[in-house]
Amino acid sequence: MPIEPQFALHTKVRKERSKGHIEAVVGRYDGCVWHGIVEENRRALINFQRGRTYVRIVVPIPLNEQEERSMWRAMLEGVQGNLEMVARRAITFEQAFYAHIVLPDGTTMFERTKHLLIEHKSDINDVGDGDEDESQEALTKGGKHAGS
Repeated sequence: MPIEPQFALHTKVRKERSKGHIEAVVGRYDGCVWHGIVEENRRALINFQRGRTYVRIVVPIPLNEQEERSMWRAMLEGVQGNLEMVARRAITFEQAFYAHIVLPDGTTMFERTKHLLIEHKSDINDVGDGDEDESQEALTKGGKHAGS
């Protein structure tokens, strides 16, 4: 069963303001360096690092303007919430952003390890076809794996 959005569904905050807030939030946490947001092919790549750990969060950009505003507000809350948990020493930076850590070959931890989900999680039938944003969406939607 898909998880339905609940947060900021009716926000009036423009996406540019939310994107600026994400940059500001990342910059406030010790050791974090902002590298920017790239939008291409209806997806956004949010890039930053802490120490030698690079993070790339890839999210699909909704076609509907209101859904896009809501998505950017949710992304702000997610990044800020994870960084705050790291600052409070509840979790490590690596735990907070594990799936999004960029490896030396340019892939993310999710891309590198998603096969483990296929092998060991009987309740997840599809983790996508290798496109990170589609793969993460499949985890929440429980779609069918092409090989099953």
